[in-house]
Amino acid sequence: MRTTAAPAFFLAVLLFCSIHLLFAATTTQADRGAQLADFAADLPSSVVITNDTIDETTVRYTADIEVTDDGSQDWQVHLISNENGTWKYARLLGVLQPQTTGRFSQVFEAKYSGQTSETTQYAVVAEGDVVLHGRYFKLTEDWSGYEQDSRKSLANAAVVFIPLAGVAIVFIIIMLAEWAYTSHSDGAYKEEYTVRTFFMPRLAGRPFWRGWPTFWCIRSHGSSSWRRWR
Repeated sequence: MRTTAAPAFFLAVLLFCSIHLLFAATTTQADRGAQLADFAADLPSSVVITNDTIDETTVRYTADIEVTDDGSQDWQVHLISNENGTWKYARLLGVLQPQTTGRFSQVFEAKYSGQTSETTQYAVVAEGDVVLHGRYFKLTEDWSGYEQDSRKSLANAAVVFIPLAGVAIVFIIIMLAEWAYTSHSDGAYKEEYTVRTFFMPRLAGRPFWRGWPTFWCIRSHGSSSWRRWR
């Protein structure tokens, strides 16, 4: 029993430690992002965003970031993102020496989520001077072109398939009518069972209940024979 309980105990401890480390890392990421978002000075920088379509529902954006360290200390350049109103730490872009300019590239991949337009706010923050220097920039996803193309494709498909579906339905109705005509019983009188009398039964001289369609049912007591009720 001891040899069985020991591995289970160590497994539980390992699982607890993993969850704890994951929670701590998430908390640290949020705290670090909030700390860097509280910058007090503008960052001498520029951000140019280009996009490259991977497929119809996936677009890759590239942010080319240029930062100048105009101070007297080395700067650590960070990237943070605003997700649902909370700033989160993304990554360290690099380190700049005083009076130098650095160029960094960050790739973002966006997928269509059903929204015509989505905007995410980012910030480049330099740490190392007396105060934090930062610059905001936004990444806007525009899916209006994709949605318009999708609507056009559906409209074109409808132009082709709706008439075909109508023709198929008419064909099926004709085949059923032909089958009903060739396989009907002679009936109690001439032309009792025809396509016309199926839709407009003859009621003259007949009880009202006999104008209803014929129903079939299986006899009780397990009999396999059929009985017609008219």
